[in-house]
Amino acid sequence: MSTHKPVWVDLESACGGSHSLYNALWSSTPLASPSTLPTSRYITKSWSRWNTAIWPKAELLYLAPLSALSALSPDLQTSKWSSLGITHVHKLLGTNGIHPFPTLQERYNLPSRDIFLYLRVKHILLSHSIEHIDPLSLSNIGSQCYHTRLIRPLCKLLSLCYRTLSDIHGHSKLTYMKQWETSLGITPTLMEWEQAITYTKKSSKCVILWEAYFKMLMRWYLVPSRIHKIYPNSPSICWHCNSSLGSIEHIFWHCPNLQNFWKDVQTTIRAICKITFPLSPEIYLLHIIPNLRDIPSRDAVLNILVAAKISIAAHWKDTKPPSLKETLGRVEVTYHHECEWAKGGNRSHVLDKWKNWESFKDSHTTKVDKVLYPEQGLPLHDELLGYPIPLYLVRLLSHIHITNLLYPAIII
Repeated sequence: MSTHKPVWVDLESACGGSHSLYNALWSSTPLASPSTLPTSRYITKSWSRWNTAIWPKAELLYLAPLSALSALSPDLQTSKWSSLGITHVHKLLGTNGIHPFPTLQERYNLPSRDIFLYLRVKHILLSHSIEHIDPLSLSNIGSQCYHTRLIRPLCKLLSLCYRTLSDIHGHSKLTYMKQWETSLGITPTLMEWEQAITYTKKSSKCVILWEAYFKMLMRWYLVPSRIHKIYPNSPSICWHCNSSLGSIEHIFWHCPNLQNFWKDVQTTIRAICKITFPLSPEIYLLHIIPNLRDIPSRDAVLNILVAAKISIAAHWKDTKPPSLKETLGRVEVTYHHECEWAKGGNRSHVLDKWKNWESFKDSHTTKVDKVLYPEQGLPLHDELLGYPIPLYLVRLLSHIHITNLLYPAIII
């Protein structure tokens, strides 16, 4: 691989004033030279805004090159130390504090007169709360970069960041994942969590459906048990059955009033994808489904599950459970939105993903429909929506994004 420095690096350094662009990234003072390129100002501004969200400030300075300290103190010359091997700040630090000057003098063959330079550098580090380095207290990305620096000192920082971001072993489960696992007694892998979230988001272009799913994941809903913690005088029992603690798991799954509703959803999914999913909350609430990638009409199935949860939330304090007709109506509206969205692109791809849904709608006289609606078959035309406006108007309105105004009951 070529080690030739890109021309743009030389251009930005030449126009950066007294400090190079790389050193300016470690300074709290923005680049103010009139000759500074707009790209340089934008880079430093973005870096100052977002780097603390990824790394603690003190931890970030561990990996800073020693030359970056010149941006924190005027007239600080560290080039000689860099040539002797003290290339980065972390080489000055130990687990018990900043290395004493005799230790550095012996290790890097520093001349005695550099004691004054050492005191200046030590003052800068202490003023920025850099007293020692504890590898065990570093964040995930900080630990990766620090240990890689020890093993591969010539590895660039950007390469370390890319390696850390692509390393799945460094990831850990988030708080809401652990809460669901504890409350439901399940142990899905992190890959199963990521798969459920990724495929649910890809199943539709509708942001409202994403929002409904993420509300469930984040346990956003103000269920009775949660309200009771805020207002102790408020009852904590379920307002549907008035018999059990109203937790989010009970309101959306364990409540006796919902058992028939979820069985109808199970039957509908079986009719669409020819697969029977067991009635378990990790599947119907969290979408943690085995072999989710290989399920036929995966998008339709995931949209049905999201629509079911939206229907439950739409009847938040009603004692009457939502109907399957209402849920399928929401799915039908989503399907037509997807078709309209794809008109400018690959419409056949959308139709192929939803072909089992189309077949399901067309089979009005099948045994499945008689089980769901023994008296009147499955209404999947205009009357499915429960509104007098025909579907062709829904498709038209979806182009100008005002369907939510005309169908307030469809959206939470």
